[in-house]
Amino acid sequence: MAPGLHTAELSASPSGDGPVVSLPITVIRPVTDLGRNLRLEHGPKPFVSGHLERIFVTPPANTTWMKMTVTAAPEGFGSHNFVLHAVQLVPQCSYDDHNFQRHFPLAAGDTWTADTPVVPLHTLEVCLGQMWNSLGGNDVTLTVEFHGVDADNVVLSALAPTARVVRVAS
Repeated sequence: MAPGLHTAELSASPSGDGPVVSLPITVIRPVTDLGRNLRLEHGPKPFVSGHLERIFVTPPANTTWMKMTVTAAPEGFGSHNFVLHAVQLVPQCSYDDHNFQRHFPLAAGDTWTADTPVVPLHTLEVCLGQMWNSLGGNDVTLTVEFHGVDADNVVLSALAPTARVVRVAS
């Protein structure tokens, strides 16, 4: 099964007069293999008013941040309004703890970038849509890159006589 959102319906009817019971089935298969560069490029895809693209990806182990870059093709015209929404459902955490949403304009040839923290190994949904009231369209590419530091495996070395430890907070 290819990565993405898959839907089906299981129906039961005793006599063929129509279903008595109907059970919707939804399966989400995230992209799990991002390769060595920890990068997923989605597009270019044609966007018009109301168009929405959804991707599902699992952030690799030891990643703590995600950089999302939206790029419009240079041959388009005008500026269009977009919304980018990324969310992870993490057990024992509030929905708002891992929810990111931004509205932004994007003209032909423009690039827009945002960073947000992620929880490794928990499926992440990223949605990019052109607002319904933003007429016209353009080809758009969404790039998702993961990076981070595993704080449990950091080793500080202070062997030099002039070495000092500096606390870094984010």
